[in-house]
Amino acid sequence: MQEKHSQSSSHAEHVARRAFIKKAAVGAAFAVPVLESLTKSDVLVKSALAATVPTWTITASLYSGSLGNGTVSPASQTVANGGSAIITVTPAGQDPWVAYRIDGGGFIPTNPSQTHGGTYTFTNVQANHTFEAYLDSP
Repeated sequence: MQEKHSQSSSHAEHVARRAFIKKAAVGAAFAVPVLESLTKSDVLVKSALAATVPTWTITASLYSGSLGNGTVSPASQTVANGGSAIITVTPAGQDPWVAYRIDGGGFIPTNPSQTHGGTYTFTNVQANHTFEAYLDSP
């Protein structure tokens, strides 16, 4: 009976050490290929570092006590640490967007130019947040 052999570790190491071409910017005018050899441990370390970058969730909705109707979108989005998130508020019909609140705090009046809809931007996100839009009835 013939014995079966698994892939040798030297072959596996050779495969893990394959060279990859990357482009490195030299000046602003052109790029030159640079040879980078990746080992199995390099790949594991780079994967571990990428996995530790925190992400945050922004949850948006209409305030439950709103008298008006409309939509807030997206309802939920994931943002990388330090990133930005844009919330869009779209009132239905003539229902004006009059205020919003962040993380359950006090209501903040909207800019008069936004009463028929608009956006709110979270910048440099460092934590989870909630956004609630208050729509009134005409």
